[in-house]
Amino acid sequence: MRLYIIDATITLVNKSTKGTIHFLLLLTIAFIAFAGIGYWAYKNGQIKLTPTQEPTVVSPTPDPTADWETYDNPLYKYSFKYPVDMTLTDYNEGNFRGIQLTLIGPTQKASGRTQTSLAEGAMIKTLLIPALDAQEEAESTRHKELNVPEGDASPDVSQTKEIVIDGEVAYQYTAKGMGNVKVTYIPIDGNTLRFAGYYDGFDGKQIRKYEELVDQILSTFKFTDGNQSNDKVEPEVYEAFKSKQRVSVLVDLKNTPLELKNTKDLDSLKKEVSLVQDNVLSGLDPSEYSITYKYEGLSVLALQITESALEKLNSNPLVEGVGTSIKQICISSGGSWLIKYRECESFATNKGIDQEKCEASGGIFYDCRSPCRHDPEYPNVICPANCMKICQF
Repeated sequence: MRLYIIDATITLVNKSTKGTIHFLLLLTIAFIAFAGIGYWAYKNGQIKLTPTQEPTVVSPTPDPTADWETYDNPLYKYSFKYPVDMTLTDYNEGNFRGIQLTLIGPTQKASGRTQTSLAEGAMIKTLLIPALDAQEEAESTRHKELNVPEGDASPDVSQTKEIVIDGEVAYQYTAKGMGNVKVTYIPIDGNTLRFAGYYDGFDGKQIRKYEELVDQILSTFKFTDGNQSNDKVEPEVYEAFKSKQRVSVLVDLKNTPLELKNTKDLDSLKKEVSLVQDNVLSGLDPSEYSITYKYEGLSVLALQITESALEKLNSNPLVEGVGTSIKQICISSGGSWLIKYRECESFATNKGIDQEKCEASGGIFYDCRSPCRHDPEYPNVICPANCMKICQF
C-alpha cells in the first residue's frame, strides 16, 4: 500500500481493488442483518420504547395550624399559635406573669377529673422572668428536677440542649416520670421566657400524640415587632371606639393622660372593650374623654379625661386607682379569671365573686353552671355534676 497526496486529498491506493469490494459487501450485509434483528426484537416486545412522562404535579402540604388561634404579646414582642379547643387562662408564679393553655383528652374529660393533674392531654405554661440568663436558668431548673425527696422515684431528666427558635438560640430539657414536660428557655430582650409544655396519656400512642402537639405549638413561636394581631390591625394611631377595639381594665385614671401598657396578648386586650365602654365610659359625655390606641413598640391605650369625668368614676369598681378591677376582685376572692370568656368562676360557694358584688359591678351572676360549658361538644359530653359559681362580664 502506498500513500499519495493529490490536491490536498488523502487517497489510499491498494494493489488489489477486489478486496475493497468484498469489504463493502460484507459491511452492507452486516447492516441489513442488524436492522432485521432490531425490528424482530421490537415486534416481539424485547425492546420497548419508554413513553414521555407527564410532569408530576405536587400539591402543597396543608398547614395543620392554619385554623389555630394566635397568642400575641406585643409588650415582649413574641407570638405563637395554639389549637382552638385549648382553654386560655392567666398563669402566675409569685410576681411573675404568664398564661396557661389546657387541652384535656376525651378519656380524662369523661372521667370528670378535669380539675386534677393532667393524665391525658397537653398543657402549655409560659412565664416571663425579667433580667435572667436563659442558659443559666435552664441548667438551674434542670438540677432542681433531679433533687427529689428521699423515697420518691427520680425522674428521667435529659441534658440541656441548644435549639433554634425563629433564628434565635434557646435552651431546652425534657423531664419524664410522674408526667412529662419539655421546658424551653427563650431569651427575649435581656429577659427569659419559660415555655413549659406538659403532655401525658394512658398509653405510648397517646403520649406521643400530645408530645407532638407540644412540639407543634412551640414550632409556631415567632419574634414580632409588637404590631401583630389576629385582626391584622394596621400599626398606626387610630380611635379605639371607631375601630371597635377593646381594652381590659383602666388603671390609675387620675393620671392624665393615661397610658395603659398591655401585659397580655393584644387580642385578649381587644376582647374587653365593651366592659369599659358599657360600664366605665357610658355615663360620660363624649366631650369629657378621648381615647386612642397606638403601637409604639408597646401596645398602648391613651385616655385623656377631664376632672369632671373623674368625679363620676370615683366609686366605679372597674377602675383601679379609684376602685378595684374585676379581675383582681376575682383572684383575691379565690376565683379563677377566664380571659377568653370574661368570667370569674369558682367551685366553692364561699369563694369567687358573690351575687351582690357581681351585680354591683355590672356582671351577670350564675349560681350553678356546668364546668364543661365551654366544651365545643357540650352538652353532649360526660361531665362532673359539680356546680360552678360564675360572674360573667
